[in-house]
Amino acid sequence: MDLYYRVEDRKPNTTVYMLFSSGYDNFLKPETDSVIYQNAIQFMDKFVKDATAFQLNRDIEKQQEVIEDVEKN
Repeated sequence: MDLYYRVEDRKPNTTVYMLFSSGYDNFLKPETDSVIYQNAIQFMDKFVKDATAFQLNRDIEKQQEVIEDVEKN
């Protein structure tokens, strides 16, 4: 199975398109390949949660640096 993806970066959002193929131009369909589609949806849901947590942690680290700089001054 092949996986094709495309990412569009539009600040502040990014859109990810995923296409699944079993070869050449034989793309999978939700009607006939529901298990693969459900797994892809679960993967993307987890990815969104992980990416959000990563960004929040980065934001917290940046704020902690600002606080440390202010406390030094």
